[in-house]
Amino acid sequence: MADTNAAAATMESVSSSLEAIGVIKPTHDLVTSLREDMGRGTMLHLLELAPRDAGARERIIDRVRAIDPEHAPPQESAERRLPAEPTQGNVTSMHGSGRPFSRRVGVQAAGQDLVTAEPAKARWEKDFHIYGRSGALTVKAGDTRKEVRTVYFDAALSKGDKVFDWENKIVFMFTPDELLEVLCVLTGLAEEASFKAHGEDKKKWLSMKRQEKAIFVQVGDGGEKKTVSVPVSAADAFRLTSLIVETVSESFHTPIDHVLTLLKTSYAPFR
Repeated sequence: MADTNAAAATMESVSSSLEAIGVIKPTHDLVTSLREDMGRGTMLHLLELAPRDAGARERIIDRVRAIDPEHAPPQESAERRLPAEPTQGNVTSMHGSGRPFSRRVGVQAAGQDLVTAEPAKARWEKDFHIYGRSGALTVKAGDTRKEVRTVYFDAALSKGDKVFDWENKIVFMFTPDELLEVLCVLTGLAEEASFKAHGEDKKKWLSMKRQEKAIFVQVGDGGEKKTVSVPVSAADAFRLTSLIVETVSESFHTPIDHVLTLLKTSYAPFR
């Protein structure tokens, strides 16, 4: 009986929290579907953040809209409710300020097929660029066709005079498990990592290695005999780490503030 009462109280609390951020008359079925879709821990964590975090609100409303649009607030009123996102150059603020993602991006790599792109609203754009002398990366987040969140790179060679050959870019998408390896390098739990056999022809590869003042990343396509090399500075490493932590949190249904602890205690020692 006590368990039943606790479950009912939790359901009522979640419904109240959803109503507070604009969800229209949340039902028991909606809450149950939302919990199954996002994971209980992630759902509760985002609801806790939502009153002060525009990104958390948008992520919840986005999932409500996907599950049952009748309960989602009108798009226009949701826009008015969200504060403007601060930006720095062409880099959108990190997960601490609650950056939501566009839900789908059109790319295919390593057996992880992505569906057709749905453009994000301009001020919610999550992509950012990392520039080197001979190459550049665009870092993006997207969903696989199974709706699993992941991160991918567009890598382009320099054409000279700060112009890059994006038309002939290499697209390299990490599997969710590979993101854990990337995090190990970014956080100093590993010195280097490499990934092979990506793409339809299994000829794409990526390597990353810690150096004194940067993390050196190389993206290659054996089929085209092309390699793009880019040093990742401390600031860009921070941006990349922030994006991947948020992505791992969603794809593994793990609260954001637990990701790095679990990486250190449950993954890195056994890699």
